[in-house]
Amino acid sequence: MCVFLPLLFIIPFGCTAFMIPAMGYCRTMGHPLKFGAIYIYYSGGWKGWRNSYIHLIMSVVMCSLTLSCTGLMLLKLRKTASDTNISSQTKKGSTRAERSLTITIIAAMIPFINNTILTVVYLTLPDYVFFFIIIRPFGNDIETCMMPWILFITHPMFKNQARRASVASTVSVVPRHSTL
Repeated sequence: MCVFLPLLFIIPFGCTAFMIPAMGYCRTMGHPLKFGAIYIYYSGGWKGWRNSYIHLIMSVVMCSLTLSCTGLMLLKLRKTASDTNISSQTKKGSTRAERSLTITIIAAMIPFINNTILTVVYLTLPDYVFFFIIIRPFGNDIETCMMPWILFITHPMFKNQARRASVASTVSVVPRHSTL
């Protein structure tokens, strides 16, 4: 884990350092977003450096790491479900957790795929990038809102356990001392 800690500083620096000598300005977006739609662009940055290359690499790497970690987790859950030494309740919970993890990761892959496609289109077909920008907020909303909601709805940890209501009553008798 300590090996990856410097990446928290290197990656943002790599995404922005080339823009230190650059001048930022507003540009009007192209068709179909021409009327009043702007974005911030820059000129005069380091020669040959672009944020989109780093963004594409990070999208592919993070998507691959997420899928591989999910695959390992699913293998462990399947191994738990097929173990003969555990109770049927644990197997049932493992199956529910597997289903929840699968649905949540499908929701998590939508923003990765969305951003990767947008970056590839930006690098290869820049005339069509504004058509794909229309779709981008929906992918980001799925990542921000839907993914935690899906996890909350489907994961067995967040389910209310059916508990028996037990009522216990106690009566305390306190003798009253009277003094005459």
